[in-house]
Amino acid sequence: MKNVKEEKEKMEDDGKIPTVFVTSLITDTHLYEMIHKSGVSSFATLRFSDGFIGTATEIEYQGALYVPCRTADIVAFVRLPESVGEYESQAELIDDIKRFIKKWVVIDDDYLTLVCYYILFSWVYDAFFEVPYLRILADLGSGKTRLGVHVLGQLLYKPIPITAASSISSIFRILDLVKGTLIVDEADIDDSDKSSEFVQVINSGYTKNGIVLRTVGIGPMMHSKPFSVFGPKLIISREHFKDQALESRCLPIIMHEARGANIPLVLNGTLYSEGQKLRNKLLKWRLTQFTTAGKNMDMSFTEFDVATRFKQLFLLLSSVVSHEAKDMLRAYAMKIQKESVSRRRETAEGEIVQIIVDALPATEVSCTYISELFNREREKKEERSPQSIGWYARERLGLETVRISSGEEKGRRAVKINLELIHSLAQKYGIQIRESTPEIPFA
Repeated sequence: MKNVKEEKEKMEDDGKIPTVFVTSLITDTHLYEMIHKSGVSSFATLRFSDGFIGTATEIEYQGALYVPCRTADIVAFVRLPESVGEYESQAELIDDIKRFIKKWVVIDDDYLTLVCYYILFSWVYDAFFEVPYLRILADLGSGKTRLGVHVLGQLLYKPIPITAASSISSIFRILDLVKGTLIVDEADIDDSDKSSEFVQVINSGYTKNGIVLRTVGIGPMMHSKPFSVFGPKLIISREHFKDQALESRCLPIIMHEARGANIPLVLNGTLYSEGQKLRNKLLKWRLTQFTTAGKNMDMSFTEFDVATRFKQLFLLLSSVVSHEAKDMLRAYAMKIQKESVSRRRETAEGEIVQIIVDALPATEVSCTYISELFNREREKKEERSPQSIGWYARERLGLETVRISSGEEKGRRAVKINLELIHSLAQKYGIQIRESTPEIPFA
């Protein structure tokens, strides 16, 4: 095997420039997008200076030759436009997308509108520093895979369909190569180690500087290489993730089993031919909207009464949402804010806060007492010891624990009540504070 360094030096001596395979490229003057038709790949191009749209077969840029990715590498599973399509207006394009989706799946109208605008956002995501994720939650037989993989997989920007059973290495490598929309089906992972690594990779892709660092090469040529995992993601599963950070980055879509619906039971070629036409139109939308994307965010969403993370999500999405759809977006924001608070209240942290709130106006609450109430009607494996309760209080809730100075529990740990922090936690977990007298004595 020839030394990689020697190969590079020989190439430079021969006057050749390195070839780089890409599906898209943004330079100082142009935007390039890979298109593929009848076995031939090329680039659709946008010239920033005057908005001219053309085509190219290769690009010389900064000492390298950029060419379309080998078709065998990605065309088999990443659906690309064939050409630059035409459409009359964004409203017409949204209507076409809605009709296409409703032809194949049953979905509530509010969710349908949200999905349509997320599709648009995915086509200009790289004009932003952060991206929200789309989340389909549903049980078996609800059509979640049909919606996510087969229908939205026709329309999202450079869709990359995988299952969570895929290796972590394959996920971050294909994201770095394609720089498209990751669609993860069956994202309910039982293996805690793999789940943790999967969540870390997905969480890293929320911002433009999100990378996965890996060692590549052999022997003395080994070096660290960053793989970009930034981009929109559609995650399909039956249950919420335990990782609250990941859940807070998602726009959830809830689906239910649709019986008696007038939709085809079996997918056919019409899905793919109609999807191809819409992808061509969406490419035109990307080329005409890219330079202004990110400049049209509705700053009124910064004043909206939802959690900061949700404000970020909806502020990003507001850049592509029509004026008429913004009321829907605000109503949806309030809905998922309420659902998020409800889920947090049901976590271990939420239950601990509830027990502490019920103990007010005590100044200290014994960890043993909290543990006893927490463990009622729980299976053994789900119980929490007083030591564990103290850890949750300190590390997860930011509360102080102290030694009890008198009484039967002298020397044991108690949670010290900081009223300002307790009020803040109660609001976060959707718990109402009321004045009450505890039924047992506290230190």
